[in-house]
Amino acid sequence: MRRTLTALLLSAGAVLASAPAASAVTSVDVQCESGGNQFYCFAYHDAVAPYTVKWYLNGSYVASLDNRTFTGRRGCSGGRTVSVQAVVADATGSVTGTGGVYCNSGPWP
Repeated sequence: MRRTLTALLLSAGAVLASAPAASAVTSVDVQCESGGNQFYCFAYHDAVAPYTVKWYLNGSYVASLDNRTFTGRRGCSGGRTVSVQAVVADATGSVTGTGGVYCNSGPWP
């Protein structure tokens, strides 16, 4: 019994020692919707805290949106398309998620 317990504890220790310390951010999913001449976008990600989020609208960096997991804007003219990117970074690296939205002047979906 004692040898079985010792072997079990040693194998559990080996498994724990080989586990990675932290996983890298691997995905960012940007989802957007529009209505009433405004839009909202959410960045769903798997980054490990502490992390940063940077937003780009139509290719332009928007510093005022730093570190938010969602963003919204008014003045989204009906018929316009807005390209949206979220760059999420943690200690292991960064990943860019891309989305977009067709501006809807009508009610929310």
